[in-house]
Amino acid sequence: METTQAVEQAALADIISRCMTDRPFRDRFKREPEAVLGEYALHVPPDLEIRVVENSDSLVHITLPAGSELTDPVFDDELHVAPCAWGMCKPKGSTGN
Repeated sequence: METTQAVEQAALADIISRCMTDRPFRDRFKREPEAVLGEYALHVPPDLEIRVVENSDSLVHITLPAGSELTDPVFDDELHVAPCAWGMCKPKGSTGN
C-alpha cells in the first residue's frame, strides 16, 4: 500500500506532467492552484497560500525552507525533495547538460 506522501507526490507529478503538454491547464494551475490540487484529491488547508511560478530561460525560482527548518540538517539522500530539477539547472552561459 502506498503512503500518503507517495500518493501526493504521484498526484503532483501528474499535474506537472499535464502542465507540460496542456497550456490552458498550466495557465489555470498558475491562476487557481488550490482548485486544481483539489481536483487531484490534494487537500490545501484554508490558511495555506499556494503560488505556482514558472521558470524561463532567464529566470529560475529557488524555494528555501521555512525559517523554523534552518536548524535541521539536510542530508544528501533528502535532496530529492528539493523543488529544483537539478538536471535542468545549468550555470549561466551553459548550453549542454
